[in-house]
Amino acid sequence: QGLQEEDPIAYGVIDNFYWDIEDVQEVMYDMEQNGMTGEEAALKWVNENPDKVNAWYEGVEGLEDAEFQPIEPTN
Repeated sequence: QGLQEEDPIAYGVIDNFYWDIEDVQEVMYDMEQNGMTGEEAALKWVNENPDKVNAWYEGVEGLEDAEFQPIEPTN
């Protein structure tokens, strides 16, 4: 059994996931130049790009009314 059958919501979000090169560069810059961990840089990017994150939810059954909410750091 694959992920699509096992967890269709996770599969749908992963299937919709897209970063362009500028997005990757922004995260890498924060890690290399600002001393952030990968988790910190990714969290910053996600919180600054809710429209892109919301696009990952589009058309995913079970997330019809989902809208990105900012994520607080775990530390």
